[in-house]
Order: sequence, then structure tokens, then C-alpha cells
Amino acid sequence: MAVAKHLEYLNRGTEFWNEWRTENPRIRPVLTGVSLTNRDFSGINFLKANLSGSDLSGSTFSSANCRYTDFSGCSLHDADFTSANIMLADLTGANLSGAKGLSRTQIEAALTDPATELPDLG
Repeated sequence: MAVAKHLEYLNRGTEFWNEWRTENPRIRPVLTGVSLTNRDFSGINFLKANLSGSDLSGSTFSSANCRYTDFSGCSLHDADFTSANIMLADLTGANLSGAKGLSRTQIEAALTDPATELPDLG
């Protein structure tokens, strides 16, 4: 379950969120099991955030910092990861079908398992 205060901060926008993250580097945001579909998270700092089990389908993560982010069990279909840093992000059991902007290098730098549904990387 998401921490209500963290969700409130996220809903204030990327600029507010990133400023809060800079001021509170030891807090690991918990945004589990929430619906955040079709949102623009371009440039957001999700470093080490726990988003497990959330629905993020259709969302944009362009140039986002998603290093070590827990996306396990997330619905990320049709999401856009153009220029996102997903190094060591946990994508186990996530659905990334139709996701855009991902390269083999990005996927190889993340954590996946047989249950991870990857996009066609052509």
C-alpha cells in the first residue's frame, strides 16, 4: 500500500517531487499498488522508489532516473522509457509489452525473470 504523503507529493508534479527527493535523500518512497496510468514522469527522480504492483501503463518516463526502482509486478505496457536510466531496476513479473524507448542494453542492465513480459525490441 502506498504511503499517502508520498502519493500526495507525487501528485504535486515532477518539480515538487524532485525537490522533495533532493531534500530527503534517505527516504525510500513507497507508491505500491496504485493506479498512475497515462502520467508524464519525464525527468522524475524515482531512484530506489518502490512502485511494485502499480499500474503505470501508458506513462512516460523519458529521461527519468529509475535506477534501483522496484517495478516488480507492475503494468508498464505502452510506457515510454526513452533515455530513462533503469539500471538495476526490478522488472521481475512486470508487463512491458508495447513499451517504447527501451534498448537491449537497458533491459540487460535491469533485473528481469521469466515472468517479465518484454516489448519487441526488433
